[in-house]
Amino acid sequence: MAHPESDQTPAHWRRRTEAALRDAGLRCTFPRHAILDWIAAAAAPFTAEQVVAALETQHGTSSRATIYRLLDWLQAAGWLTRLYSDGTQHTYARFWPGHHHIAVCLRCGSATIMSECHIEEGIRPALAALDFELQGHVLELYGVCGNCRTHSN
Repeated sequence: MAHPESDQTPAHWRRRTEAALRDAGLRCTFPRHAILDWIAAAAAPFTAEQVVAALETQHGTSSRATIYRLLDWLQAAGWLTRLYSDGTQHTYARFWPGHHHIAVCLRCGSATIMSECHIEEGIRPALAALDFELQGHVLELYGVCGNCRTHSN
């Protein structure tokens, strides 16, 4: 079943996250605007320290604490997902609440949300055989995107 959020552009993500902040009773301060703008413009998954380094160059834009708190809130609210690709440090990628599947390119780092994935139906019998009741899941798939495959030939 497709997720109802069909416009998954970075600009729409940016507008929706700001609305979600307001709906949660949080103020849309200048530092939060700067963080959301940076994340929306990110072309690939990023670390918290990359956000800190980028916004520290804009003197006084956002404090490290503000950045980390907002990243934590965005992840808890479903607007970011953590990717555990190298085993030492996680990265974040833009996400949409209600999605659970993401495909990450190992060459360029692009992360694509998969709206259509019916893995639950495929694994439910195996889980039932284990007497395991599925409550939720997140699936990260790693490979090489079409753009990188085209440009490597």
